Amino acid sequence: MSSAPTSSDASSSGKPNTRDAFAQADSEFEAAFQEVVKLESQGGLDAAARARLDERLHTISKKLEKDLADQVSQISSDDVRPKRRILPRQFLVPYIAALTFVIGGALLETTVGEGFIFSGSTQYRLAMPWLFGLLIPILALKWFLIERVTHQLQTSYRYWSHRIFVFSGMVALTSALVVVSPLGWAALLGQTIGSPSRVEATIISVDAPSRYRFVCAQRAHLEFNGATARICLDGRLVGPVPVGEKVVVVGRVSRLGLCVDRIERQ
Repeated sequence: MSSAPTSSDASSSGKPNTRDAFAQADSEFEAAFQEVVKLESQGGLDAAARARLDERLHTISKKLEKDLADQVSQISSDDVRPKRRILPRQFLVPYIAALTFVIGGALLETTVGEGFIFSGSTQYRLAMPWLFGLLIPILALKWFLIERVTHQLQTSYRYWSHRIFVFSGMVALTSALVVVSPLGWAALLGQTIGSPSRVEATIISVDAPSRYRFVCAQRAHLEFNGATARICLDGRLVGPVPVGEKVVVVGRVSRLGLCVDRIERQ
């Protein structure tokens, strides 16, 4: 038969044991009481002995109070607010790789993608809302499992309402990034493997110029081989924009689409 856990076992396991603290204090109080009875029967319970006993009882009470305070503090830190952890190595490397791919693709879409017409842009943009809706439950489950391991939100936010708000934002943001990132990587690959060419395209519409735009001051919708995209005109076209007219695009053409370097009037 296994013996009952002792106070040393509880201390080594790191778990608070209130019963042991009270049991130890009770035994010390009992020993002090027995000493009082013994001194009184022997007639030695003078003022000095009473002072020593009072000091002893005070020490026992202070120790019990400190033990209980330490245990309450440990319960608060270990049970209510678990320590933050990191993912195991076998999951951490794929997680970082996937995150790099997604964020990198989104950044490429806002830079290289500003001058690229993806050949399948029309079909892909029609499918984007469906992809976004499909990714919501998948990524919600992924973030939930990661949170179960790392306790990132539980240690960073005290209230459930804050955790749910941040969790929902993380799911929505990562879903949007996953949907957009393939466009950025397609733009980079198209720019890399494309052949230098001069082709015809049509400017369908032009956005109003704005000096407050951080990335691009003016964009235009270009059509090339049935595919359309919003292209940043900064550095690619000088002078008035010929809306509704065909223009010559100098750039790189591949199966992925057209990388626009410069737009010239015919």
